[in-house]
Amino acid sequence: MTPLWEAYSCMGVLHRSADVLEAVSTRGDKWKLACTCGVSYRVSNTAQCDAARLVPIAYGDRYRERYRALIAGGQTVWSAARKLRLSYRWAYRERVGNIQYGELRKLRAAWRRLVKNAPPERRITAAAEADPAVHKALLKNDQEWLLAFNRSHRSPGRTKGAVRRKEPSADQIREAWRGLISVEPPMMATRRAILERAGFLRALDRNRSFEPVLAELVESRLAYLERVISWLANLASEQRLGDCEEALRRAGLRRSRFNREQRERIRGIELMSAVEGDATHNCQVGVGPLWWKSRFVWECRSE
Repeated sequence: MTPLWEAYSCMGVLHRSADVLEAVSTRGDKWKLACTCGVSYRVSNTAQCDAARLVPIAYGDRYRERYRALIAGGQTVWSAARKLRLSYRWAYRERVGNIQYGELRKLRAAWRRLVKNAPPERRITAAAEADPAVHKALLKNDQEWLLAFNRSHRSPGRTKGAVRRKEPSADQIREAWRGLISVEPPMMATRRAILERAGFLRALDRNRSFEPVLAELVESRLAYLERVISWLANLASEQRLGDCEEALRRAGLRRSRFNREQRERIRGIELMSAVEGDATHNCQVGVGPLWWKSRFVWECRSE
């Protein structure tokens, strides 16, 4: 009598003509079929002789090696599993299995500490910003645990489907603006730059209570260029200017961004810087007063 399992055929993507499907174990009214290509199936005694009824439950070395090669080549767990027709549960577990369990425990412990020490109003986001490497490693190797942990440790008031979005206060906006205009090299105090410095990275709607305060502080292009010129003058007076072109590049600007009158003032600052650098030496060798130095200093500082 022909064995019942011979009515079935293997559905494995990596199945070859020489591979054979065999029954390897039985239990009650169920048995397991294993193909030499590496796929093992579960099937019920009452099932009809239809290959579509076979349920893959495990995969051997042939599939494991090809799966790992796809992952190493940049494929996601989902895309690699779909390409090889693998059980997604098996594929996920195999992906987690590529990292040592001891290392996984360390990553989980590190993430618990990060979340515990994060501000309560934005706990998960702040933890991810504090150590992006830990968050990325868990997301890649232990996504199920990470998502479950994050759901149970969400900030108060943040529920699925109804995330409460906070907005910066007027004091936070002003503090961010003060910090922004004091940095060197100068940065333009745009709306986005102020909000980001205040800790609100996502773009927010303009119909917000903080908008009038923000509108007062946002810097125009002309005001920013004038502030850069003042910065150059301060560097020159403190003998820290060096190469003016390099200073402008540090500020993300080129000389062509300025109008003609502003470029003339920048040239005056360069000459002033050169005079300041030579002044000590000239005094030591007995050179007389440099009348044109005073002219440039007066022109730049009187603006």
